[in-house]
Amino acid sequence: MQLLEFTTQTVRYAALAAFGIPAALVPILGLRIMAKKPAVERTTAMLSMTALTLSMLSCLWLAMAWAQSAQHALEIHVFQVPIASEHGFDFTLLIDSLSLTMMLVTSLIALLVGRFSIHYLHREPGFHRFFVVLNMFVAGMQIIVMAGTLDLLFAGWELVGLSSMLLIGYFRHRPGPVRGTLRAMITYRITDVGLLLAAVRVHHVSAGSDFVAAFGQAPWPPAPANMSVPEATTIALLLLVSVSGKSALFPFGGWLPRAMEGPTPSSALFYGALSIHAGVYLLLVAAPLFLVSKVASIAAIALGAVTAIHATVVGRVQSDAKNRLAFATIAQVGLMVAAVGLHLFYWVVVHMVAHVCLRLYQLLRTPSALRDAQEMRAALEELPPARPSLLFRMLPKSVADRLYHLALHRFYADELLDTVGVRPVMFLASLVDRFDRGVVSVLEPRNEDAEPVAPEVADRGMVKS
Repeated sequence: MQLLEFTTQTVRYAALAAFGIPAALVPILGLRIMAKKPAVERTTAMLSMTALTLSMLSCLWLAMAWAQSAQHALEIHVFQVPIASEHGFDFTLLIDSLSLTMMLVTSLIALLVGRFSIHYLHREPGFHRFFVVLNMFVAGMQIIVMAGTLDLLFAGWELVGLSSMLLIGYFRHRPGPVRGTLRAMITYRITDVGLLLAAVRVHHVSAGSDFVAAFGQAPWPPAPANMSVPEATTIALLLLVSVSGKSALFPFGGWLPRAMEGPTPSSALFYGALSIHAGVYLLLVAAPLFLVSKVASIAAIALGAVTAIHATVVGRVQSDAKNRLAFATIAQVGLMVAAVGLHLFYWVVVHMVAHVCLRLYQLLRTPSALRDAQEMRAALEELPPARPSLLFRMLPKSVADRLYHLALHRFYADELLDTVGVRPVMFLASLVDRFDRGVVSVLEPRNEDAEPVAPEVADRGMVKS
């Protein structure tokens, strides 16, 4: 009995360490940066690699504990924050075959990218800032895959979104990354409403957001959820809306090519490997809903198919290597979403893990591949003439020309999203900013005794604030 209690406590501590150690490093490094006294690169790299290594070892310990356990799932209740008489925020972790797979993949890939980034970002002005955001992302991603409740998953979902936006705008002195950050932020904010409303609806249906209580007692692989068809359909469709933004599904995929202006390690980790697949993982967690609702399954199939076709056609006309990889990633994620609608859950897990490894390698290899291509181009006296894609050569010329034109403009999905979502949000933000400045100017005390500034001094820009 004593050994069983020790094992239970060890599993609890390992589960908390998997995301707690990277999360604890974020304020340690971040406060030094805010105080303008960052540690040397060697110290930052050592602390980050230690945290990521301990996180991976914790995941390995949990995997061994799960394998030796007679249960198919380990549910760890940490604490509960009561909200109302029948509702509360449960800090519950769920360790099963699905979450363990993604925990191990997340920890291993984060460790590899962290090691790669030490040399790749050497002497970059944002070296320390990158590792702060990297540890924040690992903590958020581990919370997503370990969460036993939809509330806790939403917290990790927002941490991953925040770290994603910070790394898209990593080169903040350039206008392109800043615009890409705004586009991603608006897309996330619009679509994350779906996950928030789904969590609220789950609370109303099951008096809590615990996955076991809401979706059924059977561990993963899933069984049909214990709820009515209308409720399952509503929650599943809301989750699809949220997944559309996080995983860059049609028509919200325009932010992903813009995100490629960030550093190569973040592009590989976020938009080739882990963050882009967070939506697929959420659908796998909510698979019991799709087993109940045919409408939600058909919606997932249609959304995934349209996304895959759109990304495949648009990717054929891209001249930039990272953009081609971005649309190739979107196409594969679309196929995974369609497979969730077809209830091919095992196939989705295998596809997701294989695709994570492939895109990670391709995106980390992109700078070297471009250098090799430039050297080959310089060595060859004559280059073979460029040929159009096989997709366009198979069609009649008039149809191919029209399709090529639409693909260059990405079928005007970005323009439509700008008109419907981005511009109204930016206009509203400008109105709020004007109102805020007006209130501050009215409430700000005026210094009547201040001496007037000479015009020639003001013209030279020597006015002291």
